Amino acid sequence: MKLLYEAQNTVEAHMVLNLLEQASLTARIDGEYLQGGIGEIQAIGAVRVMIAEEDYSEGKLIVEEWDARQPLEAKESQADDVKKKSNFSVGVIGFLCGVAVMVVYYNTPVTYDGIDYNGDGTLDEKWVFVHNLISKMEYDRNYDGEMDIVYLYDRKGLIQSSSSDENFDGVFETDIYYDLGNAVWQKTDTTGDGFKDYKVDYRNGTIDKISFIDPLTRRAIKIQEYGPFFIETAKIDTNGDGDFDTFYEYDAIEEIVKTYNK
Repeated sequence: MKLLYEAQNTVEAHMVLNLLEQASLTARIDGEYLQGGIGEIQAIGAVRVMIAEEDYSEGKLIVEEWDARQPLEAKESQADDVKKKSNFSVGVIGFLCGVAVMVVYYNTPVTYDGIDYNGDGTLDEKWVFVHNLISKMEYDRNYDGEMDIVYLYDRKGLIQSSSSDENFDGVFETDIYYDLGNAVWQKTDTTGDGFKDYKVDYRNGTIDKISFIDPLTRRAIKIQEYGPFFIETAKIDTNGDGDFDTFYEYDAIEEIVKTYNK
């Protein structure tokens, strides 16, 4: 396991752990019961979220996005809930933080713009800018009046993530995370049961592999691996025992040219 995040308290650690588990990543909390063991002093860095090394890159993106979205006063509130205490100095700090956040919020220049592609008087693409940098973009791809894909950008104006409704049923079932403008991974709930059973991993913005996940075992039952242009190999766990037993190789027009069993 590898250190992913040093939490301020156990509540924050469990929030992070929950996000990782929702993404089907393997993680745990270390040092949860060390807090409060040195009198009134918080054990700084004692509560740590650990993650499997193979999930580290994906987990890091999730934590960075979560951390960037947490307002300062919310983090103070979480720490206060764990300690179950309140004193004058903490109250003053919380009040000042709240005032500071409100001042920044009400003085942040936010602008809106967009495009009406089909000329029906409704914007089909909407943009939100903060300090002249794009913060959010929404797009109605089938022009039914409902936005079905949302792109979120970080404070530097770089794309960070997107959520989309692929079958236009009003449910955003696909999430994509980006790094330096390139897609890193995509997860989709293809059955509508709340579990993302279809995962795409990207390398330099191009498809590297596609995994089909069993919602019961949370393990991949089929993995397709791609070259620069097309699928090259695939492996399948036909009996669901956790081991891949059937393998395929493909040619340049994605026809199976070789099949073998383990």
